[in-house]
Order: sequence, then C-alpha cells, then structure tokens
Amino acid sequence: MAQSNIYMSRGDAMTDGTTEVMADQTHSARIGSLFSAAGLTPAPAVVAEIRGADPVLPCAYPVGEAAAAVLAAVGVAAATVWHDRTGMAQPVSVDVVRAAAAIHAHRLQRLDGRPVENVPWKPVVGYERCADGRWVELCGPFPHLIDGTLGVLGCTNQADDITAAVARWPSAELEEALAAAGQCGVVARTAEEWQAHPQGRAVSSLGPVSVERIGDSPPEPFTPGGPAPMAGIGVLDLTRILAGPVQGRHLADLGADVLLVNSPKLINVKDSLVETGHGKRSALLDLDDPGDQATLRNLVPGADVFADGYRAGALEARGFGADDLAALRPGIISVSMSCYGDIGPWRSRRGFEPIAQAATGIATTLGGTGKPEGLPGTVCDYMTGCLAALGTIAALRRRAVEGGSYRVRVSLSQTAMWLESLGAVCDPARSRGLGDLSSWTVSETTAYGHLEHLLPPIELGATPLYWRRTAVPPGTDAPIWAPVR
Repeated sequence: MAQSNIYMSRGDAMTDGTTEVMADQTHSARIGSLFSAAGLTPAPAVVAEIRGADPVLPCAYPVGEAAAAVLAAVGVAAATVWHDRTGMAQPVSVDVVRAAAAIHAHRLQRLDGRPVENVPWKPVVGYERCADGRWVELCGPFPHLIDGTLGVLGCTNQADDITAAVARWPSAELEEALAAAGQCGVVARTAEEWQAHPQGRAVSSLGPVSVERIGDSPPEPFTPGGPAPMAGIGVLDLTRILAGPVQGRHLADLGADVLLVNSPKLINVKDSLVETGHGKRSALLDLDDPGDQATLRNLVPGADVFADGYRAGALEARGFGADDLAALRPGIISVSMSCYGDIGPWRSRRGFEPIAQAATGIATTLGGTGKPEGLPGTVCDYMTGCLAALGTIAALRRRAVEGGSYRVRVSLSQTAMWLESLGAVCDPARSRGLGDLSSWTVSETTAYGHLEHLLPPIELGATPLYWRRTAVPPGTDAPIWAPVR
C-alpha cells in the first residue's frame, strides 16, 4: 500500500511534530498490513484520518487504536469502491474512542431504558488451574455446552466443585478431553507456545485476513453510481454471536442488501442480535430439513456474498462448502469465520472470544505471572467481523476487475495474533475511559421496543453509513431476495 495516500493524526496524543509523524507512521503501517493481507490497493485519492489515541480502555494492548485501524481499513476499502463507481473521492475518518466503544456496542445499547437482557442460565466460563499448575479457559456459555463441560469434569455447576474438578486434571489431558467431547476449553498458552503449535503455525500463514481465488467467472463490475458503496450487493449472512453478524452489519451500513439466515434450532444472544441486526432482513431456515436446504440453495444464485460462522465441515456436509457455492453461483464471495480458522488440526474445534485470547497468548500476557486475564470487551469478535468485511470488499473489487469466485478466511485466532503482534505497549493506569457517548447515540423505535444504540463508527464524507431498517427478530422476513437492491 502506498502510504502517501493515507494521512493519520492522533489528536490529543500529539505533543510535538515528532510525535505526530510517529503516530502517522504507526497507523499507516497497521492499515498497510491489513491491505497487504487482503490484497487490496486503495484508490490514490482516498484520504483517511484516525483521531485520538490509546489507552482509552484499561488494557496493555492498544485495543482502541487497533479497532480504529481495522475500521479505517474498511472505510478506505469502501471509499475505494465508491471511487471506482463514481470517479469521486471521499474522506474517511475514525475516532479511537468511538472505535473502543464499538467493541462494547452490544453492552452499551439500552432497550426501553434498560440493558438488553440475555439468557437466564448459568454459564461455565473462566480460568481454572489444573493439576500441573497451568491454567485452562473453560467456555460453556449455552445449556448444551454447560452440560457437556460438566459431564467431562464430572461435577456440578458450582464454582467450588468446578475448581476442584479441574484441579484433578493435567492441563493437556483436559484440553483434549473437552475437544473429544465437542466442548470448549483450551490451555492458556504464551504467544511463543502458540506460534510453535501446529494450529498456530497453520493460521499464521493466513495473516489477519486471507482472500483466495477459488474459481473462474467473468468480471462483474460495480454498477456505476448508486446511493452507497455496497449498493446492489446481496449478502447471505449465516452467522450469529458475534463476529459474523458484525461483518453483515457493516456491509448493511455500507448499502448492501443483507439477508440474515438463522436456524430455529440454534440459540441467539439477544444483545448481540439486536445490536448487529440493523439494516438486515431476517429469515429462519433449518439446514437439516431438505426443503429448507433447497430454499437456501435457490437463494445462492442471487447472492454476491455467502458468509458463515459454522465450524469447518458443517456446511460442506450439507452441500454449501466454498467449492459447492462457486459451482452454484460462479463469482460468489464465500466468507468463513471461526475460532481457530478453517485450516489446521483444530479447524473443527469449537471456540469463542475467550478461547482465542487464551490460546494465542494474549490472556497470559495480560495476567503476567498470575491468573490469565481477558481483554476489555469483545475485541477479537468485533475486529474479526470488520476484517471479514474488509476481505469481502477486497474480493468484490477483484471480481469486478478480473472475475472469479473467492474464499475469504478470518478467525478469532488470526485476529488475536494480529493484535498480539502490535505489542502490549499501553499503560492501563493512564486509560481515560469512554466518556460521554451521547453525541454518537441514536434513539429509535424498533420491533423490540425503544432502542438507544451507537451510530456506526466509520465516517465517510460523501456516503455516510446508514441502515434502511431497524433490527427485527429472527424469522420476521421470508427467505427471498428483496425486489430492489
């Protein structure tokens, strides 16, 4: 990426010209690494600015600036497509405080004046010490995972019982026993241990985002003009909780027609569902039902993007793998999102945000010599969704010029490794907090009730991000494409 077309500033962090130049170079290097990974060269006329600096949140990692860099990359990619469609440039800006707030957006929203309520069950989540002194992160957030984890441990869902049960296991044996039972759990490794691990080595080859051509098809140029960068793009969003829905939300904000397709059998988390549902239509299909499989198969030819958050192999078994999709719809952009990535020996293992932090070394770094600690907010989930949006836009732009079907790969582990590469460079004691977010908050009536939530954090000068409808409950819409896109 040519750094001459990106100009950055840290605003309140600048004390002299040297600091400003260093900040500009840091931001440009971070965004440049993301564009390099996605294989996208931005339009020379696109100018971006990042305002503010970390530490915003109490964390040693620069999570606000990292989120701002990823968001700015999405904005620059969208502005580049807009330049392709219209010949016109537009500035891109992201505020570090807004980026840090976006990591918590599902927690910050208010429904009828109260936080959005979630599930009533008691999850089994957190770090426990094993017989060999090592820590294991357990992650059983849903009833079937709670029961499965307790079944492996052979104990009740009481904190003392769980601690005592884990203390009887060697850490490596417990990790494998949980995986064999289809449950979530991982040893808290150091970054060096993860980089030497077969799964860490596998996903390191993908970088933070991977865009791969998987088939041939004629070029599909973007329609000239239009109201927004992604106008006319159809997205099938087969994701939930939280990275995948974040991707779909950003594409909807940029003007895409996003059809969320959830299963009536799978659990959704309400605060995530509401926050990431803006701009989307929402249908229900049971992919174990042959009739619903046929319905989804009939939707694929009308799509430009097919995004899924299923474990590796789940959709392939039903005829919706990336190669299957490319045969059904030459020119499709197939996007996979998971915890560990869709290559390597752990590709089919379950995982969530805390699992990725534990596996890749982030939690060990934050905990120092003591108990591992997590990042503030759903950092990896949120940034993974943004990276998926970046990879999707990059693939669409390649398709417009050279044709082809594409596979976009992102995962929580890839994102965590990219964040780890930035270093634990902040002093948490100097964190300033989010402050007053009222100027970035909107209030509206939705199908869920009266909702107050944050505006999109990416600012585009000519085509401000927007949504054409408020969030709706699952199954509100028929599984068909809208008449006009």
